[in-house]
Amino acid sequence: MNAKAALEALESEKKTLAVQTSELAACKARLTVFKSTIGISKDCGLAPSRKIEAIIREEEQKEAELGSKIVETNAKISAYEDLIEIWESEEKPVKLRENSDMAKVEKYLISIGLCAPLDDILKNVDPSATVGKKKSLRGSLRAYARTGKIFTLGSQPDTFGLLQFQKATNSTNGGGEASP
Repeated sequence: MNAKAALEALESEKKTLAVQTSELAACKARLTVFKSTIGISKDCGLAPSRKIEAIIREEEQKEAELGSKIVETNAKISAYEDLIEIWESEEKPVKLRENSDMAKVEKYLISIGLCAPLDDILKNVDPSATVGKKKSLRGSLRAYARTGKIFTLGSQPDTFGLLQFQKATNSTNGGGEASP
């Protein structure tokens, strides 16, 4: 399934929900009328008709079934909306802020064309960086890598690369792992 198919399924489920909601409203209205008839019959000293009681039981069962179907349809709608949101967010390219440390890291990795250890990256991005800056940069790179955005984790500890390197390697070697 892709985003277009999910959108179509979502619209279909919304139409189904509208029909189910309408049917439930009609069922409740019918129940109200039949139940009020039983009350009137009892007030007049008449025994309620077995037919009316049977209709009430059928309508109550139908009401319960429609309620369950509506819950199920709402769950499907929610799932399709979540899928569409996920796919749309994955389709949006992440753009780093110009001249930010992350943009400088990206530029450095592109210039060398492969993964690099964090210490090498830091020397080229900010030679006067502190230990705190190193930890911050490591955390940011790991966060991008964890979410599959721009950066990747290299095969060695504290080594980072670019997602575009991995994609290029995967397309040229049939889907194997990118080498650092």
